[in-house]
Amino acid sequence: MSTKGPAYPARDNTPARPLAHRPADPTAALQLAYEELRLQQAELEVQNEQLISTQFIAASASARYATVFQALPVPALVLDNRGVIQDANQQAVDFFGFRTAPMLRQHSVFRLLANSDDSRLGQILHHGNDESVHVITNLLISGKNAGPAHMEGHVVRLPAEYHLDGHHLLLLLDRNAEHEKEQGQAMFQAVLDNTQALIYAFDREGQCILANQALLRQVGRTAENVLAHRRDEWLDRRDANEQACNDHQVFVGRTPLTFEETLHLNNGEIRYHVSQKFPLKDPAGGVYAVAGITTDITERKRLERRLQLAMHVFSQGSEGIVVCDGAARITSVNRAFEEITGYTEAQCLGRNPSMLASGRHAPPFYQQLWHELQTHGRWEGEVWNRRKDGTIYPQWLRVSRVSGDSKDDCSFVGVFSDISTRKASEEEIERLAYYDLLTGTPNRHLLRDRLEQAIRVATRERRQFAVLFLDLDRFKEVNDIHGHDAGDEVLVEVSRRMKAVLRAQDTVCRQGGDEFILLLTEIDHAGADLCARKLLAAMAEPCPLSNGIALRLSVSIGVAMFPDDGPTAQALLKNADSAMYQAKNAGRNDHHFFSLAMARKATHRAALEHAMREALGSTEFSVHYQPKIDLSTGKLAGVEALLRWNSALLGKQKPDAFIPVAEESGLIIPLGTWVMREALRQIRAWQGAGLGWIAVSVNVSAGQFWKQDLPAVVDKLLTETGVPPALLELELTERTALVHPEEGAVIMQRLKAVGVSLSMDDFGTGYSSLSYLSRLPVDILKIDQSFVQRLGHSTGDEVIVRSVVQLARSLELITVAEGVETSQQQDYLRQYGCDLGQGYFYARPLSIPALEGWMTQQQHGSGCPSA
Repeated sequence: MSTKGPAYPARDNTPARPLAHRPADPTAALQLAYEELRLQQAELEVQNEQLISTQFIAASASARYATVFQALPVPALVLDNRGVIQDANQQAVDFFGFRTAPMLRQHSVFRLLANSDDSRLGQILHHGNDESVHVITNLLISGKNAGPAHMEGHVVRLPAEYHLDGHHLLLLLDRNAEHEKEQGQAMFQAVLDNTQALIYAFDREGQCILANQALLRQVGRTAENVLAHRRDEWLDRRDANEQACNDHQVFVGRTPLTFEETLHLNNGEIRYHVSQKFPLKDPAGGVYAVAGITTDITERKRLERRLQLAMHVFSQGSEGIVVCDGAARITSVNRAFEEITGYTEAQCLGRNPSMLASGRHAPPFYQQLWHELQTHGRWEGEVWNRRKDGTIYPQWLRVSRVSGDSKDDCSFVGVFSDISTRKASEEEIERLAYYDLLTGTPNRHLLRDRLEQAIRVATRERRQFAVLFLDLDRFKEVNDIHGHDAGDEVLVEVSRRMKAVLRAQDTVCRQGGDEFILLLTEIDHAGADLCARKLLAAMAEPCPLSNGIALRLSVSIGVAMFPDDGPTAQALLKNADSAMYQAKNAGRNDHHFFSLAMARKATHRAALEHAMREALGSTEFSVHYQPKIDLSTGKLAGVEALLRWNSALLGKQKPDAFIPVAEESGLIIPLGTWVMREALRQIRAWQGAGLGWIAVSVNVSAGQFWKQDLPAVVDKLLTETGVPPALLELELTERTALVHPEEGAVIMQRLKAVGVSLSMDDFGTGYSSLSYLSRLPVDILKIDQSFVQRLGHSTGDEVIVRSVVQLARSLELITVAEGVETSQQQDYLRQYGCDLGQGYFYARPLSIPALEGWMTQQQHGSGCPSA
């Protein structure tokens, strides 16, 4: 390639010299003109010399470039910024298979790339304005050979002295040999890494110089943690020492050896291996390393162990085992066989198992047995056989056919047990399986059978029948107060009374605990109603106990009718159960028939529980606070934290609607903990806002009290929030605390040790408050609002409230009256000496902003309402 300089020198844009004033003498004027022409000729000669010099420099540079370009020992191309070839040396011409360089010019270099989507070269040509060398590795070029060549491209922008502005020089270096070497190494590594065997090598210093992926996976390390490291850095010391000793034997003996080795993994598992180790020798014959190929034989070891265990079970098992060949000849028996039958193995070998036949089974029985064996490969059932002493006894026999290597090669294995004792006690077993041990009534399994049969008969004959779900009211209190023996007496008496009321064809089933299910066949709605009323009347009679106490019992009954209330046993039981809960919610000691409204209520309850679970952890729940007022001063004495729920799915929910569902479902535990945490945070927030320390009382459910370590939870929350324990008051109902009085007292003592106050809520509504009150470490008694709201209208309630206040004062307890709604009620409470009041008369439960506004209003002198 040659590059010519400009054909003419650049034009001089200097303005022409103006002619001087010509003299009047012609000779002088001619002389002056001659001088001017001579000066112009001199200027032209100078310009011509500059042109010749420039052409010489360009020619020299071009010749120098052509000489160097053609002398390059590798294929070289000159490319413009579009990738079009402007020049090529002879090496490039030969490589690409062209006859001359001009034939290669004006070709696009990108047509020569084997990988057409390789954009690296194009980016350099378009954007490489600097004179640095750009290296393109693994560039696939289509040469004159069959396959693409792996080249390395070096691209550099040509300097301006070659007058090729915007052009680049591309040098192609052959990397095929290196690529083939890398491919070979990659193939070798792939073989190493894809074999299940562990392949490795260690030098004389004990450092690893080779490790495949199988080894790395088994030891749970990366190559960086294994290569160039000793075994004892990443193996159990016992394994490292064992393998190093084995390697030493190969180093010394200079011959391959085989070893059994163990590997203790980090997770405690032990793997077993067989390692074939051999020396690696240098050209001089010296051993520089030991290589190994290790196969995991853990499964084989485990199989051997299982076979050993199987042989132990065969010889020492309690069941008799007999093995026969394909011709039904006995080949082996175990010790249990000898003990059960009385025959020794020597007396049985080679004989047919029919030697044990009792004669109680006809030939078709054995024909069917062999047919099952030939068809399905196994048979199981009861067989009567004869011992050596002639005794006939029942066996439970399992026979299996075991196939061998060929179709005709098979064996038969029989495993049997003596079921004489079981057969003798079958009636007792059936009684235990289908009848309740305490009451002697059918249990749920027998009831299910009878219920399914009743459905079939009623469907076929188009008749009705009833399912009654009966539950004793407050039966847990009987157990807690009088003991479980008394509870058992009650259950027996209840089942006796039910049997006395029902017909012989009806079924009384104890479902479990204090729940009974009654199946009344061939009965309509009116008959079921009459029967339920008779049951309620029968249960109302006093129930005498062996300790001389007579209890008053009541039951709640739910009734479901077939087919109107369910076509299946499951539906009938579920709906009768729902009706029973309806009877309990309505006040107990009653019966209710299942209805669609009840079904809708059950559906709503399920939806409520689902929505509540979804709302946990969201902003749907909030805490409102109701003030408690000091009746002597009219000032704020504290607030009670009350949970509120505004469901995104169901809207605002009343506490008496969702709190019972939360208690039944167990959600009350996380909800209660959340309320307590929020209340403590709010105490801290009020103190930080300058409102002072405000005591907050939080209700504690039975689930929180009994099903979690409540003292530990409270202590943790107080520590998290930094609130003084004395500002937290926990409200417990007497029914919650007195479920298990002794255990409840212990929990309350632990809460007191934390430093919180304890309040007995709804005081006066239980039956055992006074007997246990002195034993419980409570600080506050809350008088139930049912007594407060009738003050001035009920003398009895006035007496109760006055008595509670006097009792609390004698025990040095604070009294709080709930449900104060009128000034008259406030006056009575002040007169009796009650300490605090709480109710709508002072304020409803308020949100945090509303409560803070209420407190501000009180501080500005409006005060609380007073008589």
